[in-house]
Amino acid sequence: MAEAYRRKNLTMLKPLFQSIVLLPMNDSELKQLLNERADFYNRPDFIPNDPIAIPHRFNQKEDIEIAGFFAAILAWGRRDLILKSCGKLLDLMQNAPLDFVMHASDAEIANLQKFVYRTFNGHDLVDFVLVLRRIYTTHGGLEAAFSTGTDTCERLAAFRILFATYAVQPHTLKHIADITTGSAEYVPAVDGAQRQQRRRFWPMETDIASGIIDSIGFALGRNGPKTGLTFPKGQRF
Repeated sequence: MAEAYRRKNLTMLKPLFQSIVLLPMNDSELKQLLNERADFYNRPDFIPNDPIAIPHRFNQKEDIEIAGFFAAILAWGRRDLILKSCGKLLDLMQNAPLDFVMHASDAEIANLQKFVYRTFNGHDLVDFVLVLRRIYTTHGGLEAAFSTGTDTCERLAAFRILFATYAVQPHTLKHIADITTGSAEYVPAVDGAQRQQRRRFWPMETDIASGIIDSIGFALGRNGPKTGLTFPKGQRF
């Protein structure tokens, strides 16, 4: 079943990959391509097998923000493993993200150290939860934390600075990529977290982020400058 789903996804994405390889594209062609992919991913039946299913579990704004933030941070690799790991993370948070972030005891926080998904380990998770506690206590929550700046690039950079203010482990900060250094991996992660927060206005917006941006991420390093989606090495935002 999973293999059949994967093959179907790859078949659907083939035109997208071909379009990237056959660059350059003009604005009209790029707009048409992205609109076509948006129509494909902006469907309710795409939700269950995508990380967007994680914030869909909740109704309270802050729970959605926190669940979406972690889903975006962990959203690299196979979707079934992402969903499984997000489920384990939420179980450790007693399926009450905001309440856990704000009120978890020292023992409950320490219990997070058993978590691991790829390079994101339990110490990172502890740090993330404690940073989020400071953000919700001092800065009005994730939505406010992502609102500093006049455009997306400035907001992402400002959020990383804020996060770094409270992060304890140097390794933890590696999961919040620095867009000012030309890092491209911020797209499916931190930008995805912003999209998770806007899901009430366009429920499938994060599917487009994970389905389109994650899928072409492997090609951005070499082909991104041709589309204007990324900058050549040495150029900065």
